[in-house]
Amino acid sequence: YYLHQFAIKQADLNYRNPLVVAKMKEVMRFWLDIGISGFRIDALPFMFEKGPDANGNFPDEPVIDNVSECPDPDDWCHLNHTYTQDQPESIEMVYQWRELVEQYKKEKGGESPVLLTEAYTTLNNLMLYYGDGQRNGSMVPFNFYLMRSLKNDSTAGDIVNYINDWIKRMPPGVSANWVLGNHDNPRYSTRLGVQRADLFTILLQTLPGNAVTYNGEELGMTDGKVTWEQTVDPQGCNANPSNYENYSRDPCRTPYQWDASKNAGFSTADHTWLPVASNYRTLNALAQLRAPKSHLQMFMKLIRLRQLRSFQDGELKIKAIGDDIIIYSREAPRDELFVIVLNLSGKRLQLNINEHFNMGGQAEVITSSLQSTYHDGDIVDPRTYVAEPYVGVVLVKF
Repeated sequence: YYLHQFAIKQADLNYRNPLVVAKMKEVMRFWLDIGISGFRIDALPFMFEKGPDANGNFPDEPVIDNVSECPDPDDWCHLNHTYTQDQPESIEMVYQWRELVEQYKKEKGGESPVLLTEAYTTLNNLMLYYGDGQRNGSMVPFNFYLMRSLKNDSTAGDIVNYINDWIKRMPPGVSANWVLGNHDNPRYSTRLGVQRADLFTILLQTLPGNAVTYNGEELGMTDGKVTWEQTVDPQGCNANPSNYENYSRDPCRTPYQWDASKNAGFSTADHTWLPVASNYRTLNALAQLRAPKSHLQMFMKLIRLRQLRSFQDGELKIKAIGDDIIIYSREAPRDELFVIVLNLSGKRLQLNINEHFNMGGQAEVITSSLQSTYHDGDIVDPRTYVAEPYVGVVLVKF
């Protein structure tokens, strides 16, 4: 027998065995010798389990307080997983791996191999993955705090607080990172609204630090429809036809939509592993590259903006105006002042940007959401700026 916390084919390794730890470090060096740039380390909270007591017995995990929320004793959610998740040794192992990649850099030269870590855990634990003040850990502990906190009805103030919480808690000398989607969660265009997809793309790409993009977000891809018969995700297959959609991650994993040809240009096969989303004929990369304005054109403009000093090194000043407007600036010394305005609501709202950031009498539109009537290069008056419904705009002082 063996322990597995996920699929049957995913046996847990016993990291309490020093031979296992040594072997895994050997595996890491093997790949570093080949020339990889780093490691994305998955499901870290599950790496260690609480060890046995003096009699060799492993403790039973306690039942959840409100049993009615998950009454089946055989269901994973029936227990409080205090002994099989978030053990301190998991964070300690990340510190050891950081020491390994730093030592490798000393021996071989070049850039430090990057460590990206995936952990659905508390904000305090995520900060410990960065380091504890004495030792360094992950360079990019994925910021799932923002993704998990952000809801369809989150206000501007909520979102500003989520952002500030992360930045204020970060240890000195590390970089922030921002994640709004991945292969385990519904796409944010589906989760937060198709009309607001560009708005959240702008937010993700203009905050300080690393922006993590899940493939298809740059196109505004939505979750595809996957029937029970088409479901392949083990989490969905282990459910039943009436509730599989509550568990399956297949909808956010449908093939990338390259063009309007067969299977969205993803494959020439008669059938793909997952079905292509039905909107691929109009929502695809080729069509957006050819269009004068598109999700992808906006995304590429944002990527170019990220090369500027104001976005690489500039200070973030961010605030909420009521429940609907997020406004923030990015500016480095002796560089241009950029102001980003995001309207979460379906209302046209007028504001005086100069009451918050001094842009003078004119500002230039750098890029904006697809449905915006503003065009790149338009000159607007910051004193009477109109924030259009569900639209994000990047402005620069003219």
